Parts: sequence; structure tokens; C-alpha cells
Amino acid sequence: MKKSGNAKTNSAERSGAAKKRGAGRYVLSALQLLAAAGFFVWLIREYCADEIIHGRTLIYPVALLYLTCAAATAFFAVRGGDGVLRRDLALFDAAWLLVAPVAAVYVEELMWNAQALAVPLIWILYNALIFLAIEAVLFLITSSPRAVVRVTLGFAALFGIVNRYVLEFKGNPFMPSEISAAGTALGVLSGYELHLTNGMVRGGLLLLLALALIAAFPPRHVLPVRAGVRLTLAAAGLLLLAGSVFFVRDSGWEKKIGLKVNGWAPGDNFIARGAPVCFLYLWQEGYVRTPGGYSAGEAESLLNRFAAEDMVPSGGERPSIIVVMNESFTDFSVVGNLTSGPYIDRFNAIDDFFMRGYVYVSVNGGGTCNSEFEFLTGSTMSFFNSNIFPYTSYDFSGTYSIADELNRRGYETVAMHPNLGRFWNRNEAYGMLDFQKFITIEQMENIEYFRFLPSDKYNYDQIIKTFEEKTGPIFLFDITMQNHGGYELSTLTGSGREPVSVEGEYQKYETLQTFLTLMDESDKAFAYLLDYFREQDEPVIVCFFGDHQPAIEGGVYELLGQNSDGAAGVGKREHRFKTPYLIWTNTAPDAPQKMMDMSLNYLGAQILEMAGVETDYGNYLEELQKEIPVVNSVGFQTADGIWHDFSQTNENLLTYEKMQYYQMFDRRQQEN
Repeated sequence: MKKSGNAKTNSAERSGAAKKRGAGRYVLSALQLLAAAGFFVWLIREYCADEIIHGRTLIYPVALLYLTCAAATAFFAVRGGDGVLRRDLALFDAAWLLVAPVAAVYVEELMWNAQALAVPLIWILYNALIFLAIEAVLFLITSSPRAVVRVTLGFAALFGIVNRYVLEFKGNPFMPSEISAAGTALGVLSGYELHLTNGMVRGGLLLLLALALIAAFPPRHVLPVRAGVRLTLAAAGLLLLAGSVFFVRDSGWEKKIGLKVNGWAPGDNFIARGAPVCFLYLWQEGYVRTPGGYSAGEAESLLNRFAAEDMVPSGGERPSIIVVMNESFTDFSVVGNLTSGPYIDRFNAIDDFFMRGYVYVSVNGGGTCNSEFEFLTGSTMSFFNSNIFPYTSYDFSGTYSIADELNRRGYETVAMHPNLGRFWNRNEAYGMLDFQKFITIEQMENIEYFRFLPSDKYNYDQIIKTFEEKTGPIFLFDITMQNHGGYELSTLTGSGREPVSVEGEYQKYETLQTFLTLMDESDKAFAYLLDYFREQDEPVIVCFFGDHQPAIEGGVYELLGQNSDGAAGVGKREHRFKTPYLIWTNTAPDAPQKMMDMSLNYLGAQILEMAGVETDYGNYLEELQKEIPVVNSVGFQTADGIWHDFSQTNENLLTYEKMQYYQMFDRRQQEN
């Protein structure tokens, strides 16, 4: 009898303890609801402008939902315990795990995306799959459904907030290239006034509502899980995480759903498709494998063999360096015999040049930033995926760049572009490349347009103005805008220009006439700029080149004899990747003139050598150029003049890949 009594006593004690735990959970749920409701009221009072609540109507449905949550909490409390509801609550937890990813997408998008509600449902679901994968990993590690949901929603809110402030400060949402610069970004944020926005309030209300719904339902009693089982589940979660990383990187998932992010204005894709999938796409595209056999020590040893002995120019004065990368500037004679009126005759007639020829670039019809990158860093795009834009994919702070080398020698370094700085992420990229200043269209006044874009003539007037305001030698890198597409003939209306004439079958391509007319305007403008510098007494170097050939109707290139399907050999395909370049200087009037073709990654080293600026990496590139005169995204040419594609192994290129990897990703770590 005594044993039976003890059993009843123990049972009663366990029952009492369970009731206390249950009561505690209800109290915790109620407190969460009160906190959420209080924060909700504060948001409404402090931040809900008319555009949020539209005549204060939003407050009623949201308040009703909160009351529903509170009523649910009271209902379950009256039902009196976990045992009765165990099955129902298990279903509730499972449902939340499936619904929460969609809620997370809307929380994240509302925080920053003004068009969040216009994102197509299919893309909402694609984004939700990312959050579902996060949930799966967390659930295996924690075995707690509600903790998983709360963490996922919290992460989504944080991601949305980060996107909001990065968009405000830099013009584009948060991208993978900024992960490694997070510390710097936090330092920069301290100088800004952070404030709530309407979108953040909307996203915050949805987040609070989701958390309130979770709090309204008392947690289900979970049987204890043995340590061994928990460790096994955690290991499975980590394996799932690793598998997800490899799947994202190598499966081609983005092609299956039709996703592509435009590097010129990535924010547009983020807005239209959702930030998570676009961020993941850029992360995947930016993945760079360490070259086989790579060693930072070996790269440094090789650089030591090319140790620089910096030269001081005769007279002891550093020459200013003006570089113009002209949008789509092209000589069609490298592709075929175009029968047309003159369009770059002034450029071709320049006879006081120091060096001229053609540069082989890695892009065609677009991708300007990749030409900038090759010129400024001495890197080649041939070692990256075809869809990569380093400006939007990597943090290359500390990499070798012309601007950095000239900074160290007392130059003022300025980038200039008569367009918005956010395009191609230039606002961020030029800081990584160590330019001291970036002049964009936002700082320009009384802009003169040709068609609908700032003219080259106006652009060059800005170069002259900046040159005249300098206090010492300047390196000015300018990217023009005048010749950007589209090339509809109607855009010349009102310009006062007669289109450049074309003959024969070319007459049916009006876009060709428009483009040739733009070339003629660029030709006149560069002659004007060069005439200005011819009159200067102080030492100066002027370099001019085209960034790529234009994106005009494919039939034009077919008439010129260039296959549009890329089936021709490497040498013939390279015709579509050639643009003219010219270097002029008043520092070496008696020097013999040079005619030389090269790939764009070498042109910067040539400029530095002319300026008496010797660098280890520049010396290496000049030596490499002797063995591999051309290397770009299409293929490479060896010293014997033979073209090769990348299926053929070349030891010089294997070494170059390692050196480039060191310069881009390891150099700053080694120097630090």
C-alpha cells in the first residue's frame, strides 16, 4: 500500500510540474504577444505615414490578426494541456516549416524592395526554396521546429535590412563581393544616419505577425533525444549544407529556372526576381577555384625575379596620364571590307603617335566593365567564367592596379564617367582599385547631349577642366558614354547630323548608319582633345582605345564575312574582339614610333613603362607578352603567331593564372 501511495504521490508531483511548465509556456507566449503588440503600436504611432496605412485602414486588419493570436493563446490555455493538443500542434509545427519560407521571402523583400508585391509568384517560390533549405539544415541540427522558423524569419529580416541600407548608400543591393568587406562597411555605416523606411515597417509588421502566430500556439512537448541521435542529426545537417553548396555551385540550377543577373545594373534583377536567388547566382558565378599547384610563396618568389627599380623621368617630372576608353569605338576593317563614307579617318591619320595598333578585348557588344578591369589590373578574363563581371562579383581591394601604383608615386588618381556611378557597381569597384576620386554625371553641370547621351566632346571638356584644376601629376581614367546603344536611326533626329552613308546591301541596316555617325562624332571629339594636349608644355601621355565592338544587327557582321555562330577558328573569331588603340606623348618626341597589337591586359603595363613607373607585376606582364602576345576570353596567340583555344595547355598561361590569383585574392593577405 505504501508503494502505491508513493506512486500516486510521484504521479501527482509530475502532473503538477507539467502544469507549471505548461503555465510557464503560456505566460511566455502571452509575453511575446504583448511585446509584439506593443512594438506594433509604437511603429504605427511613430512611422506609419499615409502611404503605409492608406487612410489608417491597415491598422484594423493587422490589429484583428493580433487579437486572433491572443484569442488562440487563451483557447489553448482553456483546453488545458499539451497532451490533448499534441497531434494538432505537431501538424501546426510541420505547416509552419512549409509556410515560413514564403513568409520569409516577403519579410525580406518588403524591407527593401518597393516592388516586392509585384514579384511573380514563381520567383517568390524559387526564393522560398532557399529559405526552405536553410530550415532543413537548421532543423537537423537543432530538432526544434519553432526555433528554426524564428531563426529563418530573423535571418530574412536581417538580410532585407542589409539590402535596404546597402541600396541606399551604394545604389545596388548587397552582393557577394561585399561579404569580405563587411568590416569596412560597418565602419562606413557609422557615418550615416540610419532610419526606418516604409518598406522596413511593412516587413517588420509581417515579421511581428508571424512571430505572434507562433507564440499563440503553445509549444509541443518534445521527448528528449539521446545525445548520439542528436549528433547524428547535426552531422546530417552539416552534410546537407555542404551538399547544397556543391549543388548551387555546379548543378546549373540557374539555367533551369531561366535566371541571369545583368552585371550593368544588377539591382534591376534583384528587384524583379528577388534578392536571395540573385545573390546566390552572383555568388555561384563568382566562385574561383584555386589554380592547381598554386602557392602564394612561389608567386612571391617569381615576382622577386622581376623586382622593380623605379625610374625617374628625365627632368624629374612625372608625366600626367590621360586614358580614354571610348564606348564601342571600332574599326570595321578588322572584320571585313565595309563600303561606307569616312567615319574614323581623323583617328587613322594621326601621325605623331608614340604607339598604335589593335587591342584584343574579352567582350563583344557589351560588358564594358570587363575591359576596364583588364586594363586597370593587368588581369585577363580568360581565367573567369564567361558570365563573370569582377566589379560585381569580387572584393578585390588590395589587388594590383594602375591607380594604386600611381597613388604611391604622388599622382592624383581620378576616374570619370558621364553616367550613374551605380552602373557596373563602379561606385564600389573604383574604391577597390584605389582611385582617389570618381566623377560621375551627378557631379557634372550644363551637360551637352548627342542623341540622348552625354557627348564625347562634352566629356572631353570635363577631362580638360579636371586636368587644369590638378595640383600635381594626374592619372585620369575616362569611360565615354556617347556611343552606347540603341542605334535606331530616329535617334539622330534633331542632332543636326546627316547619317554616314553606306553602300550596297549595308543600306538596309539603319543601325549601322547610326553607329558610323557616332564614330564620326567620336573621331572629331578625340581630335579636339588631342589638339588641346599638343599645346601643353608639361609632360603628358594620352592613351585612347575602344572597349568592345558594338551590338548591332548580326547581318552586318555576316556581310563583313564574320560568322555569327562562333563556329570559325579562334583566329577568325578574334576579329570580333579587336578595337583600335593609340598612345600619344610629348615626353619622347624623338622616340621611334611603334606599331604593335596586344591584348588589353598588357596595355596598362605599357603606359606605366612610358611614365617611368616600374612595378614587379608590370615587369612580369611585359615578359609574358613576349611569349603570349594576346590572351583573352576567346583564346590566345603564341610568339610564333599561331592561335590556340584553351583546350591546349600552355605553361606560360598556367603560371599567369597563378600570378593573377595571387594578385587578386592573396596579395593583400600576404602584405598584411
